[in-house]
Amino acid sequence: MSALRTALASDGTACSDDDLPTQLDASHTCVVFDGIEQGSLDDLDEFEDAVNALFHATSDAQFVSTSQILLHRLPAETRLNLRGLGEVASKELLNQYFSGAGSVIPGTSDELLEFCDGHALTIKFAGALAEYYGSPTKALDAVRRRGVETVRLPGRRKHTRQTSLELCLQTAYEALAEKSRQLLWALAQAPAGVWTQYIDREWLGLGEVDEALASLRKWHLVDVIPIDNQLTRTRVLAPVRRFVIERGSNDESEAFERIIRQVVHGFSMMVAVLELKYDAPNDTPYALQRFKNELPNYLYVLELAQGRQEDKELVTTALSIVQSLMRYFFVLRLPEQGARVMLEATDLAIQIQRLDMASGLAMQFLALAERSGDETLLSKGLTIATNIASISKDPEVLADVAMCQAIGANESGAAKEAEEYARQGFEGYRTLLLSLKDRKDDDGSLEFKRNDLHNKISSALSILGFSLLSQQRYEEAAKAYRHSLQHERGASIAVNRGQTLHQIGNCESNLGNHVVAAKLYIEAAKIFHFVGMEEYLSNAFGELGYSLLEVDVPEISGQLDDNFVSKALMDLKKDATRVFDPNRPLNHQQCIGMIRKLFGTVILLSLTDYGSKLLNFCVELGNETVAVIIDQIQAGARDKDEVFPVSMVDTALSLGVLIALCEEEIKLKGDVDHNTIAQILRAVCEAHEWAQDIMKVTDWVAVYLSRRLRFSGIDAARIREFARNYSNDVVDYLDIVRQ
Repeated sequence: MSALRTALASDGTACSDDDLPTQLDASHTCVVFDGIEQGSLDDLDEFEDAVNALFHATSDAQFVSTSQILLHRLPAETRLNLRGLGEVASKELLNQYFSGAGSVIPGTSDELLEFCDGHALTIKFAGALAEYYGSPTKALDAVRRRGVETVRLPGRRKHTRQTSLELCLQTAYEALAEKSRQLLWALAQAPAGVWTQYIDREWLGLGEVDEALASLRKWHLVDVIPIDNQLTRTRVLAPVRRFVIERGSNDESEAFERIIRQVVHGFSMMVAVLELKYDAPNDTPYALQRFKNELPNYLYVLELAQGRQEDKELVTTALSIVQSLMRYFFVLRLPEQGARVMLEATDLAIQIQRLDMASGLAMQFLALAERSGDETLLSKGLTIATNIASISKDPEVLADVAMCQAIGANESGAAKEAEEYARQGFEGYRTLLLSLKDRKDDDGSLEFKRNDLHNKISSALSILGFSLLSQQRYEEAAKAYRHSLQHERGASIAVNRGQTLHQIGNCESNLGNHVVAAKLYIEAAKIFHFVGMEEYLSNAFGELGYSLLEVDVPEISGQLDDNFVSKALMDLKKDATRVFDPNRPLNHQQCIGMIRKLFGTVILLSLTDYGSKLLNFCVELGNETVAVIIDQIQAGARDKDEVFPVSMVDTALSLGVLIALCEEEIKLKGDVDHNTIAQILRAVCEAHEWAQDIMKVTDWVAVYLSRRLRFSGIDAARIREFARNYSNDVVDYLDIVRQ
């Protein structure tokens, strides 16, 4: 159910239990629960109850369940009993995996196929066994020698597809050489598989494994999945993984656990390479893609560690891997998902009394919880941080806790309190860094620690800057942010530099230094575009638009291109659809920020050479959000208070369409029709005063007409007067002429 709620997240925050039925119906969702029998039978009643409740709470959503056990309480309008492959299809499949099938005595394979009972995966293994033993008859004899003791279902006298599969697996497994079994154990610890080229080397210190890997492929115990550019991943299918893990842990537990430790160590080395070798800003997209590829493996390492708390080295290694996932969750805007991973890791660190790691993980947890906007997660994180502080006197732990409290204070609007906590964190980290100044570093560990402290100082200064900015102490805030830039190190540079530059731009904008602000915003936007930071790219575009409203910075237009602008509009549309979601009540605080971002982006593109790109964006966003929400309000399905923010979005999008029309007319005729200009002026005059004054629509039209369309005799004061006269039905004529 948690996975289902996450799948329906529109902004990185999982759908709530209460909203789940509505979301499922609104999106016409078909939910498939696959392989239910693989779960614990203890959870089956709870599962059936949950699905039953969802079924009766929805009217449009569809539910499909696949199971090899009968589910008596699960609602079903239709039940399909999917039987195994027929005789002809079974023989055809066996022929694919047994090269001698065409030359054997007719009928000798029938008994083996009867044993397989039409189960495709079992037939696949049976073919490999027939190939290995030389005939279907000998293969079946080998399987039978394993006996029925592996059939663990009480009272079972006849093999089912599941037990047939298990017996075939067992027969193949026991035919493996020791190195092949160990390699199979290792691959079973990687749910996402492993890059094949890594295995071809001396993976995990197993020595040359080419022959072992070839053996596993011959037995069809592993699948090789093509990716791209001739790259492949080797993985073990879920039924095989379960069998291998159980056999390894039961039969050869000591050797099996040794392989697990080697796998965890191997993944930690992989993460270390990604963190240290690919730490330059230009490497960030590649590193994030690699984290995406390996994420299920890294999360499984955490699961392995949770069941092996007595192995402190393994657990510590697993926690280090989880700490490195922060970049991935933050950049790709998966805050709630990341927060839950960090929460599990924090709890584990506390259980093994690694409070130094627990405090760092708690800080990451709170940063993600803050971005998710989930107050429950924030409260939980602050409670954990307070508990850690009560049982530790370690200076770094206390500095981490101060940072946690600063994050919480900023989020609750207590800027002065956040400032005090941030200064505590800064002083704590700085003192620790100074204590390492003259110490000799023999193995690079101190340099790693110094860089870690530099990044923590940078974070403290960034949070300090935000608290000062919130208090309108702009010069102090800009100083803190610039100081933060000096302490950014390694992989943190690409992720944090853009955010810091953007915040300095906010400070400079509030100080009236709009040229400086514009240059900072465009630099930040380039970083966000390159790294792929969702939400932040469109934030920078919006603020850049307002800066260009104040000053003309001609070189900005030359730093944009079609791909850059298209990506920003995609980001803006995704964020606007999240905030103005027709399936949820509007959050008015989020609406204000989104409206400013929309107007700012419209302003930016209108004053550069990209106004034509607003047409499709504005029409599509208007149809998907504004039109739907207005219909809902008129039908009485939504609060009438939502009319205002929706009307502001409508104004911004209407202006965007008119700007695109102007660009099209300039392209076709070299000029803009007077009727089109009249439509723009009418839209501005009819806009709400909040849009005219706070969103600066009247200022914009003056700048647009003079700077972009090259009309003279226009300024903001005259436009405001014209708009007032229009509202008061006073006849007025706006005289504009070409420059």
